[in-house]
Amino acid sequence: MKKTLLTVLITFMVLPTMAQLEGYYRIRNKGTAMRYISIKNNKVEKRAKEVEIVAGASGEVSIWSLQTVKDPTTDPGSVLYIAGNTSDLSLEGQGMRTRDLLSQYKLQSQGSSLFSEVTKSGVSITAYMADNHEAEIGENAEVKVIYGSKIISQYGSYKAWEIIKIDNKEEFFAANPKLKIGDKYYTTLYTSFAYELPDGVKAYYVDAHEYEKVVSPVAELKEITGKVPAATPVILECTSDKIEDNILKPIAGSAAPAAVKGNQLKGIYFCGVLLLNGVERTKDWYLDEWKNVTPYDSQTMRVLGKDAEGNLALIPATDNELVVTNLGKYLPANKAYFTISEKEAEATKNGIKLLNKTDFDTATAIQSVVSKTATEKSGIYTLTGARVAEGNSTEGLTKGIYIINGKKVVVR
Repeated sequence: MKKTLLTVLITFMVLPTMAQLEGYYRIRNKGTAMRYISIKNNKVEKRAKEVEIVAGASGEVSIWSLQTVKDPTTDPGSVLYIAGNTSDLSLEGQGMRTRDLLSQYKLQSQGSSLFSEVTKSGVSITAYMADNHEAEIGENAEVKVIYGSKIISQYGSYKAWEIIKIDNKEEFFAANPKLKIGDKYYTTLYTSFAYELPDGVKAYYVDAHEYEKVVSPVAELKEITGKVPAATPVILECTSDKIEDNILKPIAGSAAPAAVKGNQLKGIYFCGVLLLNGVERTKDWYLDEWKNVTPYDSQTMRVLGKDAEGNLALIPATDNELVVTNLGKYLPANKAYFTISEKEAEATKNGIKLLNKTDFDTATAIQSVVSKTATEKSGIYTLTGARVAEGNSTEGLTKGIYIINGKKVVVR
């Protein structure tokens, strides 16, 4: 994974003095790489926020929480809600606000720069934020706060930024479904902002489940129509795997819907694993201080996938669905997952089939017949519980589904 940081500042396109700036934006660096800022962590170790100033000296400091990315289109962390005015801004997203992290400083903008006026021990300086040189770090870009003219001169256009409003046309956020079942595409999503669904995209949450009174575990999907509330883990169903067909429009304020009740899905914003040559780093002070991950537990977690019969289900994760390192396996950022108790691990090891309400009600009704007839010594039953034959032979039965020895059997 790429390094992540949050800095004390950022820079923008020309903005009027004291102008209000409210809404969803992206922030793009004006250097040749034109990378965007993305929030990748909300845990910042105290030392990283402290500023040491020596008179006449220049230097740099980084607060680990922001990172630059090349393609932000499907990255929820790149969708930043900007609140305040040009003399006191706050960047918000992923459960993090720069105003909270930088309480001793004010984030300000002027021209194409974002900066903070820092005073300590009688010494005052202006701290700017810059994207590192491509030659130094390539794609693994860090966002750094820099102090003093000597450092600033080294960064040139890399300390200049522009704010781009998310207009849902040229600049947009979209779902990127990878799981295909039949003619539909699926993914899970967890964002800090509410959004409006386009035609062809449906959102669901898990409302109920049944493990014990069934032959195979099932769970009910309940649809969220129109708009998905903020901080709501969902399963998205799309008719296309093209991101331009799956544009999700961020919404805020009174237009945002209220939270849904009864959602059994959980979600995470971050997977703050730092890798060096494919190996998780273990000796850097910042890794242990702000490492922000959710370890995968095969006993108590299930993720979206296909069961053995090709049905949409919550299943034990394979390495393809996880962030795998030399130290462990973690759930990826901005995804939803499902939790179970350890005693339910064996019952759900082959997956929990996801059904709409009608199919869920039918399945649990059928299974109640299964549970009831399983205690009988022999005989063949219809799904309604009527006994139609002695013994276990299906010879002479009409086509249909029967219960034989407590199991569903299809006669063709």
